[in-house]
Amino acid sequence: MMINKDIPVGTYDYETLVEEYGCWFSYSAPNLELYSINDGTFQITNQNTASGILEMKFQFEMEDPNTGQTYQVTEGKLKAYY
Repeated sequence: MMINKDIPVGTYDYETLVEEYGCWFSYSAPNLELYSINDGTFQITNQNTASGILEMKFQFEMEDPNTGQTYQVTEGKLKAYY
């Protein structure tokens, strides 16, 4: 995951984060395959550039590139220090 530290607090769809803020997300499965995100919602709940803390909640659908099977990720949370 790459997240632009200048994203303001707010709720964003996946496409907006990628296209407008240059963010990138993927999931590496135990077999080392990279699953892609089809769509989702990401809520930046805290963005403190002085302390270097970003917090967000998220939900999204990801897809296995080999089988096309999709998986739902719900009630995700992230707290990152940078």
